[in-house]
Amino acid sequence: MTTPAASRSERVLILAPLGRDSQIAAAILHEAGLSVSVCRDLAELRTELDGEAGAALIVEEALQGPHYTDLVGWIDTQPAWSDFPIVILAGRGGGLERNPEVRRFSEALGNVSFLERPFHPTTLVSIMRTALRGRRRQYEARARIEAIRAADERLRLSEASLRLATEAAEVGTWDLDLQTNALTWSDRTKAMFGISPDRHCSMDDFYAGLHPEDAAATSVAFASALDPELRASYDVEYRTIGREDGVVRWVAAKGKGLFDDLGRCVRAIGTALDVTQRKAIEERLRNSEASLRLALDAGRLGAWELDLPDQILRASLTCKANFGREPDERFTYEDLLASVHPEDRSQMLGQLRQAVESGRDYDLEHRVLRPDGRIAWVLVRAQTTYAPDGSPVRMTGVSLDITERKYAEEHLRLMVNELNHRVKNSLATVQAIAAQTLRREEIPAHIRESLTSRLLALARAHDVLTDEKWSGASLREIAHQTAAPYEHAENDRFSISGPPQTLPPKTAIAVALAFHELATNAAKYGALSVPDGRVSIEWSVAPHPTDVALRLVWRETGGPPVSPPERTGFGTRLIERGLSADLGGAVKVSYPATGVVCTIEAVLPASLTEDEPARISERPDARRWQVRAGDASSSVN
Repeated sequence: MTTPAASRSERVLILAPLGRDSQIAAAILHEAGLSVSVCRDLAELRTELDGEAGAALIVEEALQGPHYTDLVGWIDTQPAWSDFPIVILAGRGGGLERNPEVRRFSEALGNVSFLERPFHPTTLVSIMRTALRGRRRQYEARARIEAIRAADERLRLSEASLRLATEAAEVGTWDLDLQTNALTWSDRTKAMFGISPDRHCSMDDFYAGLHPEDAAATSVAFASALDPELRASYDVEYRTIGREDGVVRWVAAKGKGLFDDLGRCVRAIGTALDVTQRKAIEERLRNSEASLRLALDAGRLGAWELDLPDQILRASLTCKANFGREPDERFTYEDLLASVHPEDRSQMLGQLRQAVESGRDYDLEHRVLRPDGRIAWVLVRAQTTYAPDGSPVRMTGVSLDITERKYAEEHLRLMVNELNHRVKNSLATVQAIAAQTLRREEIPAHIRESLTSRLLALARAHDVLTDEKWSGASLREIAHQTAAPYEHAENDRFSISGPPQTLPPKTAIAVALAFHELATNAAKYGALSVPDGRVSIEWSVAPHPTDVALRLVWRETGGPPVSPPERTGFGTRLIERGLSADLGGAVKVSYPATGVVCTIEAVLPASLTEDEPARISERPDARRWQVRAGDASSSVN
């Protein structure tokens, strides 16, 4: 029989198999508000104990037989927190004082109380409540023990996680008990002080391992963290000198003091991180930046960086000076745009947009209006950095004041123009003198025509070089000038083909004169002397160990049959000897029956090879970008 109760763990198990003792006891306890379960025999009692109970009320005569041993075994295997209370109903005179035989129950069953029969109901209720109170305290102890074990397990897991995290992050730990002055270092922290893992460490090792130049500041920071008045955060970087290996290392240490209710620091804990490699990188970076600053200053180059999304400009002092700004003067991106000469601003913004969207370098020379009203020239170069998604992040570049160079170039341009003018005048004078001289009757007409045409060819070559500021002349342009007098809309006499190629000034004049001599001879005796004659001018460029190799072929077809001349004329000698000397190459004139062929082979500087105009393609992932100038906003897209 079981009576209802708030909790099975506070049941009273009753074992009185004979007579009405179990019924009477159950009724009394139930009346007192206690939960009871009546067991038929000792085996059932043993089973009920596994389901938890608060106490047991057992008559003396039931504690015998084989199941008694099972009960004793259960009592012996109780957990440490449990001491199950048992009340034994003894017969009259069966108490411990008058019946030593029952002592064996106390020794075997542990927490045993005796109640003689007959008993008063109040006495039974009182003794059972006392037993249940004791059992409740045991349950409370169990709860505390389980809570402690759970906390210990959580602490163990937390410490394991912390250990794994610190090991993965290569972080060392330290712990100082200020009550015992015991210092605990992890193996990694010991390594930062050059100490073996198995060696015990103390605060003496800490102070002795500090670099002399860092010891004072580190000690002050540590003392401030332990000071109850300051309770400062311990966050320092210092050098150590290995106690066993003598190696100098950099350590970043952090920690805090723990204070009791009286304000005394009782413990300090923290972490340590070896930052030697980071410090070395920082030192190399500082040295690199210092070298870069020296190089920029030596070259009068200003450095600048533009944050593209926010359009924030950061400029060095030299960069500010290039734009006429004082070192302490504010210089924003809007200021930079405003300083660009109005006639150059549109080009500047266009080039900037093109550089951002195409990923090409930004490279531009433009004028600057300085605050004092003077106009200066700057050369600005930069590259764009992009985010992983392709959006432009920033431009980084340099600026150079090229005002003096521009003035020098302008002066040189004026001088070259003046020289060109005077050379043209000199050629005109030579032509006039030659014309006057050649009017004499004893000079044959063909000599007069030959000299005049050669002077004109020289003048035309001079014009081509003048157009290119004497940096060189286009081979194609020279060929077209040669062909121009013989070309007619209804009959193209010349075929001109070959890659873009620039000739040095000296070579250009020599080739122009050679073309003139060949064209003159073709008009008199060769392909250009008949309507169906044709001239092909073809050239090719091949790689050379140091420069480029030019092969140029003049080929006549469709003219009268050709045979080698009996004597070499001045024009041929001019081509084969003069051109060969000027070119530093080989020139050969051959006379197959189909027409004259002149082959020219020479080595030209690679720097004069013309490049085809490069198409600038937009980066498909480049984003549109807005630029602002003062109150005005223009889209660089």
